Amino acid sequence: MTVKTIGGRQVMLLRSDRHILVEGFRTFRSNFIYGQTVVHIIAGVLGQSNRKMLKEAHQVTSKPQTERMTCSNHGWIGTAGCLCAALYAGENCSSVKQIGRNILIREYDGDIVLSKHHLASRLQALTVNSPGRQLSILEQISAEVRQQLSEILPLEDAVRARRFATCALVGSSGILLRSAAGGEIDSHDMVLRFNAAPTRAYERHVGTRTTYRICNGEHLNFREGNETVIHHLKATSFLAKLLLYSRAGHQGAPPLVFDPDFTSYVSTSMTATPSSGYFAVLLALQVCHRISLYGFSVSERHGARHHYYNSEAPSNAGRDDREFDTIKQLASAELVRFAEPCIVECHESQASCQECLGETPLDELAARERWSPEQILANELHRQAWEEAQRWDWPLQEAYGFSEQRGVFRRRQRGESAAREPEGSGRRQHASRFSFLFFLSNRAASSRLPCPGSQGNQPPVAPASSPRVTT
Repeated sequence: MTVKTIGGRQVMLLRSDRHILVEGFRTFRSNFIYGQTVVHIIAGVLGQSNRKMLKEAHQVTSKPQTERMTCSNHGWIGTAGCLCAALYAGENCSSVKQIGRNILIREYDGDIVLSKHHLASRLQALTVNSPGRQLSILEQISAEVRQQLSEILPLEDAVRARRFATCALVGSSGILLRSAAGGEIDSHDMVLRFNAAPTRAYERHVGTRTTYRICNGEHLNFREGNETVIHHLKATSFLAKLLLYSRAGHQGAPPLVFDPDFTSYVSTSMTATPSSGYFAVLLALQVCHRISLYGFSVSERHGARHHYYNSEAPSNAGRDDREFDTIKQLASAELVRFAEPCIVECHESQASCQECLGETPLDELAARERWSPEQILANELHRQAWEEAQRWDWPLQEAYGFSEQRGVFRRRQRGESAAREPEGSGRRQHASRFSFLFFLSNRAASSRLPCPGSQGNQPPVAPASSPRVTT
């Protein structure tokens, strides 16, 4: 870190691949290079025009034009020039690659996860665009909701800030058990997984490392170790659960949610409701140079179970087929690659699938997915932990409520006088929040089943009866 003086105030120069952040929450989408180092400037200057700030910052950080190299926001400095995210090309990574017919994926220059910066600077409402309609999470963000959100959101979008040369997106198909690709998966710079897919007892097949995990609402309380979990934010009901859960003293990194702008970007790139897998692919196209897909878009003709760790049946096969058409074109354009053989052929027809797989019968391939005794035990522990984790909010359904104006609030209990907790009482609201935090922290500490791969992150267990919440 280096300290420089700009506009009469000191600023910090950090080694990163982000841009210039100026007080007032205005962001300049620019990178400045000292040799091979990309410089991020955080400027705390008041009373300076943004144009003057940018000019002074450029003078501080830039070398003569002949010695300077600049990449767009879609690239970063490599050993031989700009290294582009997979979706982009050109000398400075400013062009979107040609993919194929009817592909709606376009350039995206916004945030991937919601941050304090975006909440404070631009967001007046929480809405998500999708083909033919607009989903309203919050039509207007009240001061109370804004405050509650700011308590849990990161200052900046750290997901957008990180760039990776190689990325492994690990699906949940049973086809993963037919090979021992765990070491290969772990060798990638970034590893992304989904929902409650475990690694414990499956390390040989799926690896041990997880950088990001994308989860839907029912997996809110699942985490393995120190991974960063990203949730979908598409409904008011989930926002309420997220605010409740975030006050539970949960260990590990704070919760992240997809920025509504990124959700709109993904949702408008196809005609059906996108899956978490599709979100992951479009995320990786923004931050990864090379992308490998493991256990991804597997056809039923492979004879593989839907999930390698349970016997759950697919819930939306029609949507998955439509998504595959897009992902197949991404693979044809070499933006992604399928790690397993015959993925495309098995989607085409049974004959082409069998020809690609060769003489090995499907029954023999499926036999490779048989669980070992250790895996059977791990599956049962995982199932119990997941079911218990889902019940964390049961005792709170009567004690707490949510409104667009007040955010999360404590309901008045039977027999409790209005004078005891007057409307808008900051002291009582603070006390009730503390009670909620204390209650869930104790319950989390008493859990008997740890999350897989975690020593300290234990899912809260709902007691047999709902305890009385007091202030």
